[in-house]
Amino acid sequence: PTNKRLEKSIRSFCKGKEIHIKMVVEGSEMEKQKLGSVGGIKYMVDKLKIKEPLLLFAGDNLLNLNLKKFVNAYKGNLLLAVYDIKDKNKVANKYGNVVLNKAGQIIRFDEKPAKPETSLVSTGCYIFPPEALALLDDFLASKEDGKRKDALGFFCSYLLERKKMTVDSFVFDEPWFDIGGRESYIDANLYYSKKDNYTGKNVKIENSKVKKSVILNDVTITDCELEGCAVAEGAELTGVKLKNCLVGAGSKIKEIL
Repeated sequence: PTNKRLEKSIRSFCKGKEIHIKMVVEGSEMEKQKLGSVGGIKYMVDKLKIKEPLLLFAGDNLLNLNLKKFVNAYKGNLLLAVYDIKDKNKVANKYGNVVLNKAGQIIRFDEKPAKPETSLVSTGCYIFPPEALALLDDFLASKEDGKRKDALGFFCSYLLERKKMTVDSFVFDEPWFDIGGRESYIDANLYYSKKDNYTGKNVKIENSKVKKSVILNDVTITDCELEGCAVAEGAELTGVKLKNCLVGAGSKIKEIL
């Protein structure tokens, strides 16, 4: 599922590639019109009349999950793919945090807690049983959940705590990156390119220092210092120092003396 605003970009990305997908497009074009993550899934479930278990991956995932093992781990309960970041400080305020019992079942799910109990995080990869999908309406109608309806983690908490649904975990240790954030997006590019920086095509870097950054196509960087930055296509940077920044496509940033 996606929205009207992103439809054109996705179709453009797929054009000319051997990618065969069926898009379910909700009509929203502005942020205030969006159905939210849970609302979007409900729209898709209704549109496609889904009655069987639903394998769902959040679109900002880049991972080497063994899909066959993940599907084989499904036993009829809600199943979440879980990754151990090894550092609770990196979980805080950033990821959905899970706590497991000895049987590997999830007994607690906190969406982006300030003080996570474990270093285990939900990766946004799920298999929802039909019984869970049937409760989408109940969750969306629950007034006390308010703005939390935009995060699937809260739906999982709702199923676990309010509906007493058993939630299984599938813990994996293959590489995983949540590329919806700048830092992880950069880490993923550097990991797979095996380089200190990633640079696209037709990039010109003159008299500049660039560290741990991603520079996309057709970018010009002159007399600059960059660290931890992601610079989109066609940007022109001159005489600036940037750290931990996102630079939009076609941006022109120049030091004014």
